[in-house]
Amino acid sequence: MTSQLSTNATTVSTLQSLCARESAVDQVWHARIWQLLSVWRRRSRDRAALRSLGPQAIHDFCPRQTEAEMEMNKPFWRE
Repeated sequence: MTSQLSTNATTVSTLQSLCARESAVDQVWHARIWQLLSVWRRRSRDRAALRSLGPQAIHDFCPRQTEAEMEMNKPFWRE
């Protein structure tokens, strides 16, 4: 009976350890996903703002219209 209790305690301890590691891994993944979504959201807003500018405003910071058009038409997941 004592060996069974010892085995059960070891099993519980092992499971708690595994759960703690999984929780840490989950937190890392959630942080990475959140960071990626934030980057995508920023790119989407930046490109929408670029599309809302007139040609003269775009020319003030980007002399080549084709570069500006390429940037504003990129999907949000592309850098």
